[in-house]
Amino acid sequence: MKKVSVRELHEHTGALVGEAAKGKIIVVEKRGQPVAQLMPLVITSLGARLRELRPYLLQLPKSKDSGKYLEKYR
Repeated sequence: MKKVSVRELHEHTGALVGEAAKGKIIVVEKRGQPVAQLMPLVITSLGARLRELRPYLLQLPKSKDSGKYLEKYR
């Protein structure tokens, strides 16, 4: 984990974002206190996300006419 000041972040934003994109976690400090964190963004594929949601989707009520269900719970 790398620590940088707000000033360093301002002066070297591109390089620091590049480091974070490669997997490094960067803590931004203001007057010696941590205030923010740069870290790599994890992007999951739609298929992976749907697999995660599948158990919840299977719990949804089965209905051929969603209008009746929506009217009931409005």
